[in-house]
Amino acid sequence: MGQVNRYLVFIPVIALAVILQLVFIAADNRDSATRAALEFTKSYFMLDPGMSNRLCNELANPDGEDPVATYLYQARHEGQLRGLPPSIIRSTLDHVETTTLKQDDASAVIHISATRRACINPVFAWVARLFRLGKTYHVDEELELVKENGSWKVCGKPFALGAKG
Repeated sequence: MGQVNRYLVFIPVIALAVILQLVFIAADNRDSATRAALEFTKSYFMLDPGMSNRLCNELANPDGEDPVATYLYQARHEGQLRGLPPSIIRSTLDHVETTTLKQDDASAVIHISATRRACINPVFAWVARLFRLGKTYHVDEELELVKENGSWKVCGKPFALGAKG
C-alpha cells in the first residue's frame, strides 16, 4: 500500500509537465513580427524561394515582376560567373539578435543583427569557426512588417530585394 501512495505523487507532476509542454508548443507556434522577420531573413540568405511566403502583397508582385525570382536568378548567375556551386553562394546566420523598434497591431519595425558565412558542410563550418577561418559578414537591417490576413509579412525593400539597379 505504501508503494502505491508513493507513485500517486508523480501523477500530478506528470500531468503538470504535459500541460506546460502543450502551453509552450502553442506559444511557440504563435505568429509574431519577430518570427516573420527572422524566417524571412534566414530564407533570404539561404536562397530559399519560400521567402515569398513572408512578403507582403505590395512587394510580392510589383509591376508584374517577382522580386524573389529575380533575386534568386541574379544570385545564382553571379555565383556561376565566379565559378561557385549553388551551395556555396548560400549563407547561414550566426549570433542573430532581433530588436523590436516599433510595433502596433498592424505594423512593426524589427532590427536584425547577425553574422553570416558561406553555407558549407557542418563539419567544415565547425572547423572554420574553431580556427577562425573563412570570412564572416555582418548583417544589420531594419525590416518593415505589416499584418496581412492575420500573418506578419515583410514589406519595403528588405536587403534591397526588388530594388532596381
